[in-house]
Amino acid sequence: MDDISRRTSTCSVTSSAIGPNPNQYTVNLSGVTGQQYISVNLLNAKDNTGAIGNIIGPQMGVLIGDINANGLVNSTDASLVQVQSGQVVTGSNFRTDVNTTGLINSTDASITRSDSGTGLPTSP
Repeated sequence: MDDISRRTSTCSVTSSAIGPNPNQYTVNLSGVTGQQYISVNLLNAKDNTGAIGNIIGPQMGVLIGDINANGLVNSTDASLVQVQSGQVVTGSNFRTDVNTTGLINSTDASITRSDSGTGLPTSP
């Protein structure tokens, strides 16, 4: 995968809040592009004892169309979307809703096919 160039992008935090559990913090982002690793860091986070510190989040690979999460987009991913086309989005097939509209259809399959041949860069 040495031939895949590293991408960097600037994304924005659209919302953040404690939850869904008291020991969790949810951060929603916009402007995240594919073929990259991202992480969210919390600076000056305060715990329930009042201690303040920085939380360095784990990195997450973002690869649009990678339905089976193997770090590559190929014909297998396109086939997985096609099989789910017309189905209701559930906890087990949500990755096939590539454009996150709540519908699995030919648009998702088209996006996946157009990204075929892409992959995540070597982990930083």
